[in-house]
Amino acid sequence: MAATLDLALALVLAAAPAPEAKPACPGPRVDELETRLGARERFAFSGHMTSPFLQLWQQGQRPALPIEPDHVTVLAEPGVPLLIVYGRNGCALGVLRADRPELFQAMRAAIGPAV
Repeated sequence: MAATLDLALALVLAAAPAPEAKPACPGPRVDELETRLGARERFAFSGHMTSPFLQLWQQGQRPALPIEPDHVTVLAEPGVPLLIVYGRNGCALGVLRADRPELFQAMRAAIGPAV
């Protein structure tokens, strides 16, 4: 089962101030968070492709995201769980740590056995 935000990521989301010149975000901007986390690979999804990621979020006993995300970014490092960043209008709404098999299973359920 995917783990929820670990304490360090929760602190990053809660402590980061919103940029002054841009509309206020409840947490950091997605691009700032990606820079801080420094993953080697980045995969972006939007539109209908966010569905499997939302299902993965809802599988655990997590609080609901404050609003529905319009994009999802997967940050990947070899040998460690994936970090899935849920965002809307460039603002990070939540981060989920997931193993690759969990994500692949959620994608199979949403888009079929090709994954």
